[in-house]
Amino acid sequence: MVEKIKHLIKELPLRMMYRFLAFEREKNGKKVIFIANLSKTPKQFTLPTEGSFTDGLTSQKVTLTKAQTHNFKPWQYLILTN
Repeated sequence: MVEKIKHLIKELPLRMMYRFLAFEREKNGKKVIFIANLSKTPKQFTLPTEGSFTDGLTSQKVTLTKAQTHNFKPWQYLILTN
């Protein structure tokens, strides 16, 4: 089962990624992106993905671009869906 899961989840390469977790899962045209700052300090990063998404926690619309810099507070996380 581990091998199957490995193919379903794609880890997102982030620039400056110590104590960060980011991955996406896509199936049947639906995508989920999870990003988390797993440290006690603020972090700044960029993502190698772009598009329009919905914040899974607040239902707010979120637009990502590859050149966009994100700033996460300590322990902050984000769940995005399309």
